[in-house]
Amino acid sequence: TELRAVTPESPRLGAYSLRLENEHGSAEFPDAFEYGFIRGEANSDNELDLSDGVFILAFLFLGEEGPRCEDAADVTDDGTIDISDGVRVLWYLFIGAAPPPSPFPDPGQDLTEDNLGCLEEL
Repeated sequence: TELRAVTPESPRLGAYSLRLENEHGSAEFPDAFEYGFIRGEANSDNELDLSDGVFILAFLFLGEEGPRCEDAADVTDDGTIDISDGVRVLWYLFIGAAPPPSPFPDPGQDLTEDNLGCLEEL
């Protein structure tokens, strides 16, 4: 028997249900998985690298497009996106500074209360 999984069409941060169905019926699994983000991965290309630091600085100082996930760009996890976030990425990558706070290196949720979020589709 073929089994089909139905996931959300537009994943956003948070817990989601999973529905499995086949020709005989379906089953719903509430909060079966969770979408998250990786702190520092500001340009949404699924890799923390030089381009993330440059992306943050270009957003701040050149008026370039902002991050799809503000929480990911808040590398210092202080509730704001500023020069220290772009610099923190570069320090981590090139001089061996401490890694970004959780969620890093694996995706997860931001446990720090602030006004930032991931409001657009990831």
